[in-house]
Amino acid sequence: MIVVAIGAVTLRRRLFLIGLLIAALAPWRGAHAEPDVRFDGTVSPGGLIIGTTLPGSTVTVDGRAIRVSPEGQFLLGLGRDTAGDITVTIAAPDGVTVDRILSVPARDYDIQRINGLPKKQVTPDPETMERIGRESGLIKAVRRNDGETAYFANGFQWPVTGPISGVFGSQRILNGKPRNPHNGTDIAAPEGSPIVAIADGLAALVEDD
Repeated sequence: MIVVAIGAVTLRRRLFLIGLLIAALAPWRGAHAEPDVRFDGTVSPGGLIIGTTLPGSTVTVDGRAIRVSPEGQFLLGLGRDTAGDITVTIAAPDGVTVDRILSVPARDYDIQRINGLPKKQVTPDPETMERIGRESGLIKAVRRNDGETAYFANGFQWPVTGPISGVFGSQRILNGKPRNPHNGTDIAAPEGSPIVAIADGLAALVEDD
């Protein structure tokens, strides 16, 4: 009888110790779990994707670092010719990393070929070229400003309503010379129509047209 009692106590002690070990390991496993990440947006060329992950994480897209806000939000812009798989790598503050693959489908664009045009309609005059270069420089300088505030966090909206008159990615080839693809979306609206900002933000560049 005494031996049986001692065996029962020993078994209970072992079970108790195993329970303590499992309880001790549970927080360690939770602390090193894969970081959660969520994507909202359209995965297509020209699309914008808002990502959300743990605050303090770092994010890279195919090895290129992406700005992450203190709240763990980041923005991915997909270029006109982006297609195939892109790898988004999230590294949590504890060092655990996770890869997320976004499959971007190829997109066809409207390409217009116009031949027989006068040269002045194909090659801008020097004055126009100077203006284009100056405006391009101003825009590039503004885009280099990369702050931590996630102005995009509340999403985007259309600035005005109206028929679409210019489609992103469309291109013209004039007298065999490709022009730059259209990198925006044009909306036709009556003169004087109110225009709103597409998202929260600060006006960084104001120039006469």
